[in-house]
Amino acid sequence: KFGERPVQLESRHVTVIVAAPPQCDTVITIVQPSHSLQQDCADNGFQAEVTSASLDGCVADAWVETLKERLQGIRSRLREKGDVRFMAHQIIDLCVDDLVLVLRAYSDRLLHLENELNGVEQQRLTFQLASERA
Repeated sequence: KFGERPVQLESRHVTVIVAAPPQCDTVITIVQPSHSLQQDCADNGFQAEVTSASLDGCVADAWVETLKERLQGIRSRLREKGDVRFMAHQIIDLCVDDLVLVLRAYSDRLLHLENELNGVEQQRLTFQLASERA
């Protein structure tokens, strides 16, 4: 079931650099693991399990694979446009899509916890009513 287990995050910082005019023909992306996520959560009273993955080519981010597929596709708009600003926009869009998955995971977890809490509260009220009747 969704939300039964705590959310596990894998966090990275993605930097997108676009060459400045007069000729915008280069886009550079830099991906670095986020070592501060676990500490940030602890500082705010949360407990987070942070998993690490290698960035040496063994494990690729989903957005990288999706971008490669789009570039290799027949009649790829990324290749046809020939504008690195469009490419940069696509990279940012793909990263944001990953954030939607994180929000969905936390929403499922909160719904599960709320249902558990409502179940405990319902049991407490039932016990309280039974005690009052006795």
